[in-house]
Amino acid sequence: MRVVLSEKRLTSFFASAFLVFTLLFFGPSFIYYSNIQEFSFGYIDIFLYLLAFAFVPTIVLAFIISDLKDNIYQRIISVF
Repeated sequence: MRVVLSEKRLTSFFASAFLVFTLLFFGPSFIYYSNIQEFSFGYIDIFLYLLAFAFVPTIVLAFIISDLKDNIYQRIISVF
């Protein structure tokens, strides 16, 4: 089955976003809100850093996944 490149990029973006944002955005956010009294700064101070720290790997991973051969691409997407 041949998949259109734009469809591959969109699917790769969402699959990598779910993985990367879970690990690099929601994980640190959960740690911050679980220990909010231990930090001397507010969440809004680190929000943009967390967003950038998660968004850049999402884009890179999406392009890497979308450029793979169709059979390897299907396997990776099904795992994510």
